[in-house]
Amino acid sequence: MVQGKDNSHDISSAHPLAYFTRNPFLRDDSSSLCTDCRSAEGKANSASNYKANVKVRQVGVLSGLPVLEVDYAFTDRQDDSFIERWISILVETGPHAYNEIYHLQVEGGIALPIKPARIVQVPGGDILMINNSDGGNGGGCYEGYWRITGSGNTQIDFSPLRKAVEAHIPAGTTYTSSCLALDLDNHMLRSGVQKANPECHACDWVGEVTAHFRLEGDGAEATDVVYQPQQ
Repeated sequence: MVQGKDNSHDISSAHPLAYFTRNPFLRDDSSSLCTDCRSAEGKANSASNYKANVKVRQVGVLSGLPVLEVDYAFTDRQDDSFIERWISILVETGPHAYNEIYHLQVEGGIALPIKPARIVQVPGGDILMINNSDGGNGGGCYEGYWRITGSGNTQIDFSPLRKAVEAHIPAGTTYTSSCLALDLDNHMLRSGVQKANPECHACDWVGEVTAHFRLEGDGAEATDVVYQPQQ
């Protein structure tokens, strides 16, 4: 599953809900809380240094399958200072059995406001999504987009949309293809376009690109793309 600040999209084995909530220290996928992480006992010993607050929220139902979000917050046992926050998304795939389709483990004491996972109504079947800033100024984020069916979950493939956008912007430039630039509710992507090797983080912007798209099956295809050079 996830290590550090990555997003996990692996398909896990099914477990009862208590597996994810009873002893959250055992869910430490990046071994960031434990001093000896070689065994379950070593991970469980993290409870002597930290306190865990676990909340379970129902996101909704897709294809008859309940979707839950588990929010983990860890604080220092000595002074209650914030340490870490994790997010897991679970899909009920059998009687009292849940598969984890997403696990976000943010290290370094980042206490970001977390926007919860939600279901977006789109033609052809609703989409489960989560999209949160990584807290930096580079526009990065932690995100995931899935179709959930009785036969499993599939990530949405945005590569056809990206290829269409890249065909409309000048050579030697770049843009943001996801994160805050992606508006799933309005089937739109809007991003500034910048030289690929700018002199500074905020330099060398050359225009803006706007693309609308439709979700066909498990892919996103552009319906129109407009590049507007900077005046």
